[in-house]
Amino acid sequence: MFARLINETTIEKAPRCIHVGATTFVMPTAEQYAAGGYYEVEEAERPEPKKWFNIVATYELVDGEEGSYTIKKTDEEGKTTEDVYTVEIKKIQQSWEYVKQEKPDYGELIVKYIREVYSINDELAIQRQWDNSAEKKQEFNEYNAFCDECKVKAKADLAEYDEA
Repeated sequence: MFARLINETTIEKAPRCIHVGATTFVMPTAEQYAAGGYYEVEEAERPEPKKWFNIVATYELVDGEEGSYTIKKTDEEGKTTEDVYTVEIKKIQQSWEYVKQEKPDYGELIVKYIREVYSINDELAIQRQWDNSAEKKQEFNEYNAFCDECKVKAKADLAEYDEA
């Protein structure tokens, strides 16, 4: 792929595409490449995801060897001229880095875990009816025990975050 470096985390693909079957090749014109506007991208293998981290691509412009590009032009009389451009070939080198996510809030984690099982309407119904019967009291006790488990899980996750 050929692209232009916008900043250290963003590239812009070259404007021309060549489609060969299901594969698309993005190529700059010879003039764009010779002008140093577009470079070949050396892609790095994306690392495996890690809990508590986002994976961010970074790009850097690196020097390569010298090369030349020939542009052939034919005038109205049929004469062909060749312009040879010598360019220092550069590459955009991609790398990946892990960026730690923002530390989650303890209370928000607890609510997230509770919502995986109970909706807000379910919670309100359980709390409203807890003293109507022995069956409802048992349902309330199960709900309460689950909420306590969510607190333990949230504390463990925050400790794991701090260790990461």
